[in-house]
Parts: sequence; C-alpha cells; structure tokens
Amino acid sequence: MRNRDTLKNQSTRASGLSWALLCAFGLAVCAIFAGSAVGKSAPSPSVRAGAVGSQLAAPSPTLEVYDPNKIVPTATPTLLPQATREALFEDVWTTVDYNYLYEDYHGVDWDKIYDEYQPKAMSATRAVDYYKALEDMILELKDDHSAFLPPPSARYERDFANGTLDYAGIGITDVYTDNSLLVLYTYPGSPAAKSGIRPRDRIKAIDDQQVSKETGNGAPLAGLVDTKVHVTVRSPEQQPRDLTLTREVILGSPHPSIAQLQADPTIAYLRVPTLFVHSMGAQVEHALTDLDQRYLLQDVPLKGLVLDLRYNGGGWGTVLNSILGQFTWGNLGTFTSVRSAGFPLDVKKSDLYERFKAIPLVVLVDAHTQSYAEVLAASLQSKGRVKVVGTQSAGNTETVELYDLADGSRLALAQYAFNLPDGTNLEGRGVTPDVAVNKNWTNYTESDDPDILAAVNLLHQFNGR
Repeated sequence: MRNRDTLKNQSTRASGLSWALLCAFGLAVCAIFAGSAVGKSAPSPSVRAGAVGSQLAAPSPTLEVYDPNKIVPTATPTLLPQATREALFEDVWTTVDYNYLYEDYHGVDWDKIYDEYQPKAMSATRAVDYYKALEDMILELKDDHSAFLPPPSARYERDFANGTLDYAGIGITDVYTDNSLLVLYTYPGSPAAKSGIRPRDRIKAIDDQQVSKETGNGAPLAGLVDTKVHVTVRSPEQQPRDLTLTREVILGSPHPSIAQLQADPTIAYLRVPTLFVHSMGAQVEHALTDLDQRYLLQDVPLKGLVLDLRYNGGGWGTVLNSILGQFTWGNLGTFTSVRSAGFPLDVKKSDLYERFKAIPLVVLVDAHTQSYAEVLAASLQSKGRVKVVGTQSAGNTETVELYDLADGSRLALAQYAFNLPDGTNLEGRGVTPDVAVNKNWTNYTESDDPDILAAVNLLHQFNGR
C-alpha cells in the first residue's frame, strides 16, 4: 500500500540534460541525481544531469538503434521476488508523489494512476511486463522529461554518458525524418567514416528496404561484428549512392568538432553534439585550446566563433557550467521547485575565459535544441554575450533528477524549472533567435548552410566588414 508519510532520504545535487535527443545520441534525461536502495521510503536522487528531452518528444536521434537491448545483447532481466517488486513500485510511485515539479501532477490524478498500474505491475509474470507497467505509469505524466528505464536501458545510458558504450554497427548517430535517417554524427575511423558517410547525409534504404516510420529507428544498422549491411545514402545536393559496409565494434561517445570556416578563416566553427557525455566540457575546453594555438601558429586573428547547438538535446549540469565558463560567468538564473529548495546557476570563469571573453560569438539553435542546450544558449543571450541564429528552440527545459534503484533501473523525474535572471521561464517557449532563418539546414552542405551564412554575416557586421 502507498505510504506518503515516510521520510525522504537525503539527496545530493549533481547535473542536468534532455530525453528526446539523448535517444539520438544515446538517450535523454534532464537534471540527474543518483541512487537509492529499494525500500518504502522515497529513493534519494544521486546525480543531477542537465535538461534532456523526453522520449515523448519527436524526432529522437538514436545511436543506430533506439532500443538499447538491440545495441548490446543482454540477458533478459529475471522477474524480481514479489516483495522486491512491491517495494520498487512503492519507491517509484512515492518518489513522484513527493518530488514531482507540478503540484497537480501535470493534470494527472496520481492516486488513480497508482490504482491502475499497481495491479498491472504485481500481476506481471515476466520481468519485461513488470517494467513495462512502470514505464507506462511514468509516461502518464507527459512532461517530455520524466521516464522510467529498466536495467538494460539504464546501463546503456550510463555507459553512453561515461564513454564506455560499445556495440557492433557502422558508427553513426541518426534521427528519423522525412523517410530517411539523418546522420548527425559519424564516429572517426568507423565503417561509416571510412565509406565517406558524413553528418547531414541521409540513409534512404537499408538492405534494399526503404526507411520508414516502422523501420526508421536505425535498428537494422546494428548487428554482429564482420557482417555486412547495404545502405543507400544521399548527401545534400548530390545523387544517391549505394554502399556496402562491414560492421565493426564501435566504442565511446560523440566528440565536439572544431574548424576554421572555409568561407572566412578568421571565423571558427564549433559543433557540440550533446551535453550528455561527462567529459564533453573538458573536450570543448581542449578543442578551444587547440583552436587558439592553431590561430597563433598561422598568425591569423580569431574574429568570431560560431557555436552550433542544433539537434543538441542537453545533458549534464557540470558540462553546461563548464562550457558557459569559457564565455561568461556569474549568476545566470535559478532552478526552482514548489516542493524542494531550488538552486542557482552560478558559473565560474574557466581558464580560457580571459582569452575568449572578447571574441564575438553566435549560437545556432533549431527546434531540436533542448534542455540544458537551451539553457546554454539563453543564458549567453540574456547576458548580451551572444547573438542567436536559427529557429525557435524546443522549450523543453525541465530539470530532471535521476534516481538509481537497487535492481539497476533508473527513474528520471522532472523536479525543477529554470528561470533566467529576469524571471523568464523557457518551458513551452524556448529560445527566440535574434536572427530567424526559416530554412531546413539539414538539406544544405556546410558551405551553403543558411544558418551558418547568417552567423557569418552577423560577425562581419560586428567586425565592421
């Protein structure tokens, strides 16, 4: 039976991110805390990640396969003992009851939800059905952030964030759109990279089967090592081509990319694909350091930087703070909750701040920029540090707490809202670009990308050219 009177365990703060695009780059969650034992008291959060997007948001990019069980073969979880199942269900339900961001449970009668799903969970005769009941219960909240992950999915998420995920495939992250898989990232040295597949390419068919909503999650791209897969690929402004690739073990997680723009070598372009990798902040700092050295060696002035956050679904708060600290500092907003104490977004100067504080900066966003990626763009914009170019971002900025449970499962729960210093809440409204570009950038090459061209034009204006 439900117990609302038990005391909450102490929790510790961590970071933040977003569920929808983490499914593109692995998964998605918002702010994250970590783990508690299964018991009658509400689990304690352990690690706060950043705002992520949710499984309800669409489209969701994937690491070739949406279902983590299809990426890394794992044994099907065994059905837990009845007492453990009862305690786990109570923990999950009670954690929402205590900690959920919305006092009205986002319009859901949470007591009725208990009465509906507790019998479903406890009558399950297979682990997959038990966990499905918990997944469906949390999805009733419909907040685009909260989700329940069974043990295999939770393990997949942790491995992705730690950069230790491995699977057999061709080495891309992709998202289904327009009857194709849009390539967002290509792993260096992977079969895809060696065959010439690049970001912005579209996979139109896999093993002679046209990509569709039913087959569009990329699952056929993964398989056994040394097996072959046939794909039809179309690059922007080019004719489709057929390729045969041999699957290899793919290890690690996406990295940022940085380069000088061919159209203007005095302007640099930095793409940050996700904030959900723990080391992403350090990687961005390393990339900026290398960039600075490159300009010094070439004796070329750095007159502007384009920061690309398109299709970035958010991630960890530590990564958010690290990247912000390269360009600004101070109090940039507040995370608030009606149920628990909020906390400020206080950012410290990084080691590179003095070097980059005067470099003009433009941030690119689109409708798939979510969670802490939105907070990153909006915080810099509100400080007057950047101009934002592109289309309105997703407006999906709830911060999630992650609760790691004793059986290996994980609950991601929306617990905080983010407000800019002037009180503006981005939830449901997103980041408004200073320069709106109403074109689908994925249909263009990098040299013709309308968002990048608009960014370069802004930087030229700033520099008096």
